[in-house]
Formats: sequence, C-alpha cells, structure tokens
Amino acid sequence: MITNRTQYATAKRLLRELNTERRLLEPGVLFNPRNLPRAQRLEEVRRIIPELESETEQYRNLTEGKCRVDLSVIEKIPELLVMGRVRAGLTQDQLSKLVGMKRQQLCRYESEKFQSASLKTIQRIAEALTTVMENRWANVHRINSCDRGVSVAPDVVSGVDAV
Repeated sequence: MITNRTQYATAKRLLRELNTERRLLEPGVLFNPRNLPRAQRLEEVRRIIPELESETEQYRNLTEGKCRVDLSVIEKIPELLVMGRVRAGLTQDQLSKLVGMKRQQLCRYESEKFQSASLKTIQRIAEALTTVMENRWANVHRINSCDRGVSVAPDVVSGVDAV
C-alpha cells in the first residue's frame, strides 16, 4: 500500500518506466522467442504493472476523497476474536498454546477486551484463528463434497462465518 506522496510519485515514475519497458519487450519483428531472460522479464513486468496501477489508483482515490474508510471495525475486534475462538471450537487453553502464551494471559486479554494486548499479539491471535477456521471449513467442504455431493460455502457476515 502506498502511504505517502513520495511513494506515490515513485510508483507513478516506475509505472511509466515499466510500461515503456513492456512495449520494448513485447513480441515483434525483432523478438527472439528463445531469449528466455527477455520472456521472463516481460512476464514479470506484466505481473508488476497491474499491482502498481491498483496501488496508485487506491492512493489517488483516498487522497481525493473518492472512497470511504470505515474505522469502526476496530471497536469490534475484541468481540470478533472471542467469537472466532468459539467458532473455531477452541478453548482458551488451546488457543493460548497455538499462539505461544499462557492461558491466564489470554483469559486476561479477553476479559479486558484486549486493551493491553499489542497489535502484534492481536494479529498473531487473528492469524491462528483464521488458519484453524480455514482448515476446519476445508475439511468440512471435502467431507460434504465427497459424501453427499453438497458444497459448504459459509457466508461472511460482519466478520463472522454464518452457517
């Protein structure tokens, strides 16, 4: 993500350079298909350009007020973490072991709505919960698809999987 004007200007300059390079690398009369480094670079340039275009457009839209940024979700993080733990079928003891902390610490975080937890700790917990839930749903999907021909596609409502 582009976070300031300097990065934005650098990305725009790089985009111009990459687009010029792409045009020079595109297959043409002088293109040698056996020139693998050239083909690899063209593939790389083709991959990078859309990413940079997307990031510069996002930054431009943010600076021009064309998109809304809803930060109210931050208030919901403590509740979502507890709901995620319950949804993943984990006890506080199991989750604490997954993220490498004592159960008492996790219990304290949950009871105080994660007010003293660092952002890094919150991210570690969220990543662990996401991994457990993804693995759980992948297994349910496999079982249902094989046994009954039914696909499980949980809806996501307000950050919580609904069955």
